[in-house]
Amino acid sequence: MQSKMQPGNNRTPDWWVRRLGVLTLVCALVATGLLGRGALQAQESMSSYVRHRFDFYQPAPAAVAAYFPYAYESKQILKSAIIDEEASTVTLPLYRGQMRDGRTVWYVLTDVSDPGIAEAAGLNYSPKLRNVSGKAARTATLETDGTLTFDQGTVDFSPERVVVPGEAPNFFPPAEVQAGSIGDADYTPLVRVTNAGNVVYNATVVAFDVEADDIEFPDGDVDYSKVIDRAVAISPEQGTVTFLVTLGAADGRPVLFISLDSNDNLVSALEATTYAPALSDIPVGLNDTPNSAVSVNYIITNGPTGADNPQKQGLNSALSDPGAQLLDIFDGAPGVLNGEAYSPMWDLYVASWTDEAIDNGYRSAIYSELQFLGLVEKGWITAPDGGPVGPSGLISNCPLLMSY
Repeated sequence: MQSKMQPGNNRTPDWWVRRLGVLTLVCALVATGLLGRGALQAQESMSSYVRHRFDFYQPAPAAVAAYFPYAYESKQILKSAIIDEEASTVTLPLYRGQMRDGRTVWYVLTDVSDPGIAEAAGLNYSPKLRNVSGKAARTATLETDGTLTFDQGTVDFSPERVVVPGEAPNFFPPAEVQAGSIGDADYTPLVRVTNAGNVVYNATVVAFDVEADDIEFPDGDVDYSKVIDRAVAISPEQGTVTFLVTLGAADGRPVLFISLDSNDNLVSALEATTYAPALSDIPVGLNDTPNSAVSVNYIITNGPTGADNPQKQGLNSALSDPGAQLLDIFDGAPGVLNGEAYSPMWDLYVASWTDEAIDNGYRSAIYSELQFLGLVEKGWITAPDGGPVGPSGLISNCPLLMSY
């Protein structure tokens, strides 16, 4: 009689008897304690992993849920910040300084080039800031009362921010833009304190040449002719200022950050930040070299759109879909990837999906640098003009707040 065993299965009835005997012996050894607890612990460990693997992540807070329905437990990066993940806001200490001529300077601190100060003050440590030179960093003096006196750099907050999207379906580039606050030729958020070790701080100005009573808006309804457009509340009396946060991605994980300054009028108009031309003095394209002052941020111009589309991403979406985020792609983040190479000065690589990629249905959200570079390598993503992807010359000051 021909065997009905499957091809490759040479296990005879005698084999099954022997196998059953071995299993019986193992069970007996476990029951009598002769095999020890190791095997049982391994089994229990695997069972525990299967049972509790969902405890590692949870429904995401409102700040990230539209793009990442589930997220790992949050890890705060900027320790001095109070982050409201449901309201998508961050509250920072508000500092008062002065110019040499006595005009008031209201500013926030987010990053610093010294690790000891970063630890003590709850700021982000960014060794790359030591490499900033030229007009990209202004100078200041630390006074005996702890305030900073700035040598140069002023900001005009009186312009009205304007963003008029382009005509559908090409909402980007916008038809008209105007940044709501503009720095003079010497303004930059980066400040080197000359009498305190030449430490460099990221110190964005949020109001200028106004008294405390002029900018007391603790409950919102901020006067944006006096205060940076990114702020949703400010209170010199309480010593705080609150900003809207923005969502990005690093190594496939969501990150929260704030945008504060850029070297381009269009970027600052879109991000509700201060246009600071002096930031153009920072060299770009050097992010992996010892002399670099920047990290890399990838921006998609023409990603998927649609308010309910879970794959939406990019400038076209941000200008057309209500409540949509740009969803920047960072090359790393402290606690996620390349944390030691972090800089709040982001060298923007602007890129577009090719017509062929769109026609083939390949267009989707991108969540990591490696994913992005793989698509570039295959030719599905290029610079907006069809050329190679590389530094655009645009720099945006975006301190990181939290990762998931």
